[in-house]
Amino acid sequence: MSEQHVVLKTIAEKCGVSIMTVSRALDPRHNRKMRASTRELILDTVKKYGYTSNLSARRLKRQKAESITLIMHDRLSRNMLSPDFDSHHEYISFSIMKGALKAAREYNYDIKFELPPFHESFQIKPAQTDGILFCTLWNMEHVIRELKKQDIPYLAIKNNIQDPDDSPGIMYVSMNRTPGVIDSFKHLYSKGHRKIGFIGTSRQISSEANRKLLRNFLLDKNIYDENLFYNVADYFDLRKLIASFNKRLPFTALVCFNDTSADLTVREFREKGLRVPQDTAVVGFDGNITYQGKGKTNLSTVAVPWEETAAEAVRTLIQKIENKDEAINFIKVLTTKFIQGETT
Repeated sequence: MSEQHVVLKTIAEKCGVSIMTVSRALDPRHNRKMRASTRELILDTVKKYGYTSNLSARRLKRQKAESITLIMHDRLSRNMLSPDFDSHHEYISFSIMKGALKAAREYNYDIKFELPPFHESFQIKPAQTDGILFCTLWNMEHVIRELKKQDIPYLAIKNNIQDPDDSPGIMYVSMNRTPGVIDSFKHLYSKGHRKIGFIGTSRQISSEANRKLLRNFLLDKNIYDENLFYNVADYFDLRKLIASFNKRLPFTALVCFNDTSADLTVREFREKGLRVPQDTAVVGFDGNITYQGKGKTNLSTVAVPWEETAAEAVRTLIQKIENKDEAINFIKVLTTKFIQGETT
């Protein structure tokens, strides 16, 4: 009798259950179907006696790598035009990786990270990964063809449910940006702001989406002013824009396309001797915790659930891996949330 089996038997005897029940309790794929009191009793006993399962043996027996490959966005492998201006990409990527790792550990799965671009000869080996999670589908046609050929499950994280579906037939976990964004506009309007401007960049789809939402909101309120909508290319462009304003600002509130640009805007205004939010309110987008805390700008922002979206995507992919014979073709959507800080 193996040492592991002896330990399992000991745990089973202490809990008054069968060895099979202990084994199920230790398997994240099945233990949620158990009675909660039984599961907690077994897990507490396991913790007390310091038992750890043999993952290598289990994976060999199941003929699975119990590993997921997360293909990150190519923005991480490109040189940034301005690191300060584009640093929100790093926050988004970190949040996605954190959420993916957290969910994978719930099921004792490993995570591997890959960065595009991939050569046509790039291969996915079933012995090394059980599924693929895409953060980008750009230029991934040859990878998807290979996955279909080898019957390897995959899904994608979609930036915005409102974006055009350029990859029909692919299951994804997405987010609805609209609720939190609209709530931020309503917040400004309720504060009496009628001259609301926007700072965005045509380089990003999300910026253009938020620009359109604000434009429609202001048109509905009959207070839209095209002259208060600004476009910047990078950090230096943003500084030039802020420098061009005198102390009599043409707006009473500004919506920025991300938290990085909002933070820079607040700091530039304060350098000019302007007060935020007294002279102008500022709202960001992303929910980047980097700008929250003592001595920080503590932005009012729209929190985007990147971490939760990645975690839900991993759980969904593992469900698809573990139940290959079942038709799992649903789409999950999480929503954004407005958070009032000190800049409105």
